[in-house]
Amino acid sequence: MDFGLVQTTGELNDKDLCLIDEYPEGMEKYGHTMALGKPATPHFPKDAIVRLSEDNPGIKLAHVCGNLQGCFIGSSLVKKIISKYCSEQEIEYLPFTLYNHKGRVHSTDYYFINPLGGIDCLNYEESGAEFDNGEFMALDKVVLDREKIENAPHFFRVEEERYNYVMSLELVKALRDEGVDNLLGKKLKAV
Repeated sequence: MDFGLVQTTGELNDKDLCLIDEYPEGMEKYGHTMALGKPATPHFPKDAIVRLSEDNPGIKLAHVCGNLQGCFIGSSLVKKIISKYCSEQEIEYLPFTLYNHKGRVHSTDYYFINPLGGIDCLNYEESGAEFDNGEFMALDKVVLDREKIENAPHFFRVEEERYNYVMSLELVKALRDEGVDNLLGKKLKAV
């Protein structure tokens, strides 16, 4: 199976698109859990609210909603397709209400999609991984190890850098075939 690296910001050149730059209200202290693949459900507000900020004036909705927090945000259609392909995987689907710049409800159709944990999937040499006393420090790029991803799920995080989301090209195709927009990324090399 081939994989791609998913970009969570969406199309930054389209200033009309919604771009979220905050975690849900009340999660400030725990918002990073959703960006790092840690369980967020215990801290997620029952009626979660996310507000668009004046710093990002776009209001156009897309199936994948770009954000600056390193989270993956998708519409109910995105959730439906991912949950079909990843039914045996631990993923949190955390719904929220999106409010526009005027304080009005803009959409109730979005979820923070949080694949829990990460997968040891890197070819360290090809990725330019750096270690200090056996502890991972950084990498130059994501290059997958073909043996390590042999049984990988369709959507997961890189263990060493969990803000890197990896999606099978089969899942990408399924999403695009259903008209999902603002899903950006690049195919990953696997050696």
